[in-house]
Amino acid sequence: MKISSEIRLYYRRSLPNNLLRARKEKGYFFNSEGVYCCEPLEDLYRKGMYGIIPTYDYQYRAYNLYKPDFKGISPRIVSRAITSLKEGDTISKFFEYLETLEPNERKELPIGLDRFITKICIPSIQREYGNKNTKTFDFIYVDVCIIHDWERDKKQYIEENLAEIKKRVISRIEGSKRFQKYGIPVNFLKLTSITLTRDDILHFIFELKIK
Repeated sequence: MKISSEIRLYYRRSLPNNLLRARKEKGYFFNSEGVYCCEPLEDLYRKGMYGIIPTYDYQYRAYNLYKPDFKGISPRIVSRAITSLKEGDTISKFFEYLETLEPNERKELPIGLDRFITKICIPSIQREYGNKNTKTFDFIYVDVCIIHDWERDKKQYIEENLAEIKKRVISRIEGSKRFQKYGIPVNFLKLTSITLTRDDILHFIFELKIK
Protein backbone atom coordinates (compact mmCIF):
# COMPACT_ATOMS: atom_id res chain seq x y z
CA MET A 1 0.00 0.00 0.00
CA LYS A 2 1.40 3.37 -1.03
CA ILE A 3 1.17 6.05 1.67
CA SER A 4 0.17 9.43 0.25
CA SER A 5 1.94 12.66 1.15
CA GLU A 6 -1.28 13.81 2.86
CA ILE A 7 -1.29 10.79 5.19
CA ARG A 8 2.45 11.16 5.86
CA LEU A 9 1.95 14.78 6.86
CA TYR A 10 -0.98 13.85 9.08
CA TYR A 11 1.03 11.23 10.98
CA ARG A 12 4.09 13.48 11.26
CA ARG A 13 1.88 16.02 13.02
CA SER A 14 -0.27 13.67 15.13
CA LEU A 15 2.10 10.91 16.28
CA PRO A 16 4.90 12.72 18.15
CA ASN A 17 4.60 12.86 21.94
CA ASN A 18 1.66 10.45 22.06
CA LEU A 19 2.02 7.00 23.58
CA LEU A 20 2.12 4.34 20.86
CA ARG A 21 2.75 1.22 22.89
CA ALA A 22 2.74 0.12 26.53
CA ARG A 23 4.63 -3.02 27.55
CA LYS A 24 6.18 -4.22 30.81
CA GLU A 25 5.82 -0.86 32.55
CA LYS A 26 7.51 0.97 29.66
CA GLY A 27 5.98 3.32 27.13
CA TYR A 28 7.05 3.83 23.52
CA PHE A 29 6.54 7.00 21.50
CA PHE A 30 8.00 9.30 18.84
CA ASN A 31 9.61 12.39 20.34
CA SER A 32 9.37 15.87 18.82
CA GLU A 33 12.20 15.01 16.39
CA GLY A 34 10.32 11.95 15.15
CA VAL A 35 12.63 9.41 16.84
CA TYR A 36 11.11 6.31 18.49
CA CYS A 37 11.85 6.42 22.23
CA CYS A 38 11.12 4.51 25.42
CA GLU A 39 10.55 5.76 28.97
CA PRO A 40 8.97 4.33 32.14
CA LEU A 41 5.17 4.45 31.92
CA GLU A 42 4.99 6.10 35.32
CA ASP A 43 6.97 9.08 34.01
CA LEU A 44 4.93 9.33 30.81
CA TYR A 45 1.59 9.18 32.65
CA ARG A 46 2.85 11.87 35.01
CA LYS A 47 3.56 14.06 31.98
CA GLY A 48 -0.01 13.48 30.77
CA MET A 49 0.93 11.43 27.72
CA TYR A 50 -1.91 9.35 26.27
CA GLY A 51 -1.92 6.72 23.58
CA ILE A 52 -2.86 5.87 20.04
CA ILE A 53 -3.88 2.29 20.91
CA PRO A 54 -6.16 1.59 23.90
CA THR A 55 -3.96 -0.18 26.45
CA TYR A 56 -4.07 -0.47 30.19
CA ASP A 57 -1.36 -0.81 32.79
CA TYR A 58 -2.78 -2.21 36.02
CA GLN A 59 -0.06 -0.77 38.25
CA TYR A 60 -0.67 2.87 37.36
CA ARG A 61 -4.44 2.62 36.75
CA ALA A 62 -4.18 4.83 33.67
CA TYR A 63 -5.88 4.47 30.30
CA ASN A 64 -4.48 5.75 27.02
CA LEU A 65 -7.11 7.94 25.44
CA TYR A 66 -5.63 9.44 22.26
CA LYS A 67 -7.33 7.91 19.19
CA PRO A 68 -6.41 9.58 15.89
CA ASP A 69 -8.03 8.97 12.53
CA PHE A 70 -6.15 6.15 10.76
CA LYS A 71 -6.93 7.80 7.40
CA GLY A 72 -8.21 4.66 5.72
CA ILE A 73 -5.36 2.44 6.93
CA SER A 74 -6.36 -0.76 8.71
CA PRO A 75 -5.86 -0.38 12.50
CA ARG A 76 -4.35 -3.88 12.44
CA ILE A 77 -1.69 -2.69 9.99
CA VAL A 78 -1.01 0.36 12.18
CA SER A 79 -0.71 -1.92 15.22
CA ARG A 80 1.74 -4.25 13.44
CA ALA A 81 3.80 -1.28 12.26
CA ILE A 82 4.04 0.08 15.80
CA THR A 83 5.04 -3.27 17.33
CA SER A 84 7.70 -3.69 14.63
CA LEU A 85 9.44 -0.44 15.54
CA LYS A 86 12.69 -0.42 17.53
CA GLU A 87 14.14 2.36 19.65
CA GLY A 88 15.94 4.86 17.43
CA ASP A 89 13.71 4.24 14.40
CA THR A 90 12.18 7.29 12.73
CA ILE A 91 8.68 8.00 11.47
CA SER A 92 9.99 7.21 7.99
CA LYS A 93 10.55 3.63 9.16
CA PHE A 94 6.96 3.61 10.43
CA PHE A 95 5.76 4.63 6.94
CA GLU A 96 7.87 1.85 5.43
CA TYR A 97 6.12 -0.70 7.67
CA LEU A 98 2.70 0.72 6.78
CA GLU A 99 3.46 0.20 3.10
CA THR A 100 4.93 -3.30 3.34
CA LEU A 101 3.29 -5.16 6.24
CA GLU A 102 0.23 -7.34 5.90
CA PRO A 103 -2.32 -7.78 8.70
CA ASN A 104 -2.15 -10.97 10.72
CA GLU A 105 -4.92 -13.44 10.06
CA ARG A 106 -7.79 -12.76 12.40
CA LYS A 107 -7.98 -15.32 15.20
CA GLU A 108 -11.22 -16.62 16.55
CA LEU A 109 -12.22 -14.81 19.72
CA PRO A 110 -12.31 -16.83 22.95
CA ILE A 111 -15.68 -17.35 24.56
CA GLY A 112 -17.09 -17.32 28.08
CA LEU A 113 -14.67 -16.61 30.92
CA ASP A 114 -11.73 -16.94 28.55
CA ARG A 115 -13.01 -13.79 26.86
CA PHE A 116 -14.41 -12.10 29.98
CA ILE A 117 -11.08 -12.31 31.83
CA THR A 118 -8.40 -10.48 29.87
CA LYS A 119 -5.59 -10.88 32.41
CA ILE A 120 -4.89 -12.26 35.87
CA CYS A 121 -2.08 -10.13 37.20
CA ILE A 122 0.94 -11.27 39.19
CA PRO A 123 -0.06 -11.80 42.85
CA SER A 124 1.20 -9.12 45.23
CA ILE A 125 2.24 -10.70 48.54
CA GLN A 126 2.42 -8.25 51.44
CA ARG A 127 3.06 -8.11 55.18
CA GLU A 128 0.92 -5.91 57.39
CA TYR A 129 2.48 -2.89 59.06
CA GLY A 130 4.69 -3.98 61.94
CA ASN A 131 5.35 -7.49 60.64
CA LYS A 132 9.10 -7.51 60.03
CA ASN A 133 9.38 -11.27 59.59
CA THR A 134 10.38 -11.64 55.94
CA LYS A 135 9.58 -15.37 56.07
CA THR A 136 5.87 -14.65 56.53
CA PHE A 137 3.10 -12.73 54.81
CA ASP A 138 -0.32 -11.44 55.80
CA PHE A 139 -2.13 -10.56 52.56
CA ILE A 140 -2.14 -11.57 48.93
CA TYR A 141 -3.64 -9.14 46.42
CA VAL A 142 -4.59 -10.26 42.92
CA ASP A 143 -6.05 -8.01 40.23
CA VAL A 144 -8.17 -9.64 37.53
CA CYS A 145 -8.68 -7.47 34.45
CA ILE A 146 -12.04 -8.02 32.74
CA ILE A 147 -13.33 -7.05 29.33
CA HIS A 148 -14.73 -3.52 29.01
CA ASP A 149 -17.55 -4.26 26.55
CA TRP A 150 -19.70 -7.19 27.67
CA GLU A 151 -23.17 -8.07 26.43
CA ARG A 152 -24.50 -8.97 29.90
CA ASP A 153 -24.60 -7.33 33.31
CA LYS A 154 -21.03 -7.72 34.54
CA LYS A 155 -21.85 -8.00 38.23
CA GLN A 156 -24.42 -10.71 37.60
CA TYR A 157 -22.02 -12.61 35.34
CA ILE A 158 -19.31 -12.42 38.01
CA GLU A 159 -21.69 -13.77 40.65
CA GLU A 160 -22.69 -16.66 38.39
CA ASN A 161 -19.08 -17.57 37.64
CA LEU A 162 -17.37 -16.54 40.87
CA ALA A 163 -16.37 -20.10 41.81
CA GLU A 164 -14.51 -20.61 38.53
CA ILE A 165 -12.95 -17.12 38.64
CA LYS A 166 -11.72 -17.78 42.18
CA LYS A 167 -10.35 -21.14 41.05
CA ARG A 168 -8.32 -19.43 38.33
CA VAL A 169 -7.01 -16.81 40.76
CA ILE A 170 -5.98 -19.52 43.24
CA SER A 171 -4.19 -21.34 40.43
CA ARG A 172 -2.34 -18.09 39.59
CA ILE A 173 -1.24 -17.76 43.22
CA GLU A 174 -0.24 -21.42 43.43
CA GLY A 175 1.95 -21.01 40.35
CA SER A 176 3.70 -17.93 41.75
CA LYS A 177 7.34 -18.67 42.58
CA ARG A 178 7.27 -16.05 45.29
CA PHE A 179 4.31 -17.77 46.96
CA GLN A 180 5.93 -21.18 46.61
CA LYS A 181 8.94 -20.14 48.66
CA TYR A 182 6.74 -19.84 51.77
CA GLY A 183 5.89 -23.56 51.58
CA ILE A 184 2.24 -22.96 52.43
CA PRO A 185 -0.59 -24.84 50.64
CA VAL A 186 -3.19 -22.64 48.95
CA ASN A 187 -5.92 -24.23 51.09
CA PHE A 188 -4.48 -22.23 53.99
CA LEU A 189 -5.74 -19.07 52.25
CA LYS A 190 -9.15 -17.52 52.72
CA LEU A 191 -10.76 -15.00 50.42
CA THR A 192 -11.66 -11.93 52.49
CA SER A 193 -12.59 -9.33 49.86
CA ILE A 194 -13.64 -8.98 46.22
CA THR A 195 -14.10 -5.52 44.72
CA LEU A 196 -15.10 -4.57 41.19
CA THR A 197 -13.57 -1.19 40.37
CA ARG A 198 -14.86 1.37 37.90
CA ASP A 199 -11.96 0.61 35.57
CA ASP A 200 -13.03 -3.04 35.16
CA ILE A 201 -10.67 -4.64 37.64
CA LEU A 202 -11.70 -7.39 40.05
CA HIS A 203 -9.56 -6.88 43.14
CA PHE A 204 -9.11 -10.03 45.26
CA ILE A 205 -7.66 -10.03 48.79
CA PHE A 206 -6.63 -13.26 50.50
CA GLU A 207 -5.41 -13.80 54.07
CA LEU A 208 -4.10 -16.79 55.99
CA LYS A 209 -6.78 -18.80 57.74
CA ILE A 210 -4.51 -19.22 60.76
CA LYS A 211 -1.98 -16.59 61.71
